[in-house]
Amino acid sequence: MKSILFVLFLLLLTMHSMGQKYISSDTVITQKIKAGNSFELKFVNLPGAGYGWKTDSTYDKSIISVKEGASELMEGNGPDGGHYIITIEFIGKKPGNTIIEYFYKRPWLSEWLYKCQIKIEVE
Repeated sequence: MKSILFVLFLLLLTMHSMGQKYISSDTVITQKIKAGNSFELKFVNLPGAGYGWKTDSTYDKSIISVKEGASELMEGNGPDGGHYIITIEFIGKKPGNTIIEYFYKRPWLSEWLYKCQIKIEVE
């Protein structure tokens, strides 16, 4: 009985982690939300090599607010040189459209490897 419960637990855990989508390459996202609602995106960082997702773009701060969460070590990675997941929450403030861009790069260089463009419509 214990082994059956353990197998079911592992199956549920696997299904949950498969549902997680992490941004780790060039991406374009279009998202509609209602004012007062929010959504989250998870980005993969590699801080040991100096790489992380940062926004250099301007966006309409009267339409959305952005809240960056804590960085968590990605499963299967060691703390030194491992990949980390950063969760960023986007909160609709008032109706309108805005675009925010994140770049995967080293902060001391102007070149970037990947770009994530997020088009947000707040209703």
